[in-house]
Amino acid sequence: MNNIIKIDNLKARLNYLLAQKASQETLNKQQEKLLKDYREQIRLLKLGIEFMISDKEHERQSGIQYVNKLKEINVELANAPKKYANLKAQHDEIMSKYCNCVKCQLNEKPSLGFYTERSLFVADNKTTTETN
Repeated sequence: MNNIIKIDNLKARLNYLLAQKASQETLNKQQEKLLKDYREQIRLLKLGIEFMISDKEHERQSGIQYVNKLKEINVELANAPKKYANLKAQHDEIMSKYCNCVKCQLNEKPSLGFYTERSLFVADNKTTTETN
């Protein structure tokens, strides 16, 4: 009878261990599933961070381009009065050489329709023939 009790105890112990093993396996499967989900979430977060970093880098580069363009425009604006003065001096020189009208003598702004390339060319030829 002692052996039968031992066998029953061993069977009960075996069933208990098998139940524990099964519960441990289901727990492991759940943990593996959670681990897999966490890994996927981590991967998606890494991708999101990389995209945000690349977007910020692109914005920074674009901003640098705009700043550089703005600096170029500011330099051009700073040089605009100098360019105007040079062009005004050239205009005055041309008008003093080739045109004897009252407007030019008074250094007024001539109308664009009055002076053409042809009239300046003719005036240039007159002065070159006079100097020869």
